[in-house]
Amino acid sequence: MSGPTGSGVQNWDVEKGRTYELTISHVAECAHGGTDATLGVRVKSSSAGNTDLVATLVVPGTYKFRFTLPANSACTMPIRYCTAPGDANPGLNVNRNDGEKFQAHLRVSVFEPGCANPIGLSGENCVSTATRSGSWGSVKQHYR
Repeated sequence: MSGPTGSGVQNWDVEKGRTYELTISHVAECAHGGTDATLGVRVKSSSAGNTDLVATLVVPGTYKFRFTLPANSACTMPIRYCTAPGDANPGLNVNRNDGEKFQAHLRVSVFEPGCANPIGLSGENCVSTATRSGSWGSVKQHYR
């Protein structure tokens, strides 16, 4: 694992096929204020599909879980918490570990020998959102 990197979304470079132990802290919005023994977690992936997991309580507000990256992983993988398996509830974004209000993602990468210089993997299923320019007036008109 390498990271975090990124001035907006925080990326943690990880390798497919490997298992990682991840920690989510400052949970207060669900799981009885972060005191329940378990917490629903979803790792989202456009290339490998979403994975529902259960994190276990470490101390109030802090949960840990293990995740193995599927062999067909690519792109970045946002993590959500306060989820339930099979439930459409999107949950809440896991944010950066430095308190900034941007998301934290796993970024599927390959590493040079010695776990150096991670290079993010992209693929045909990596989704990007096209943008188009417009004036503020046209945006307001569109959303009235």
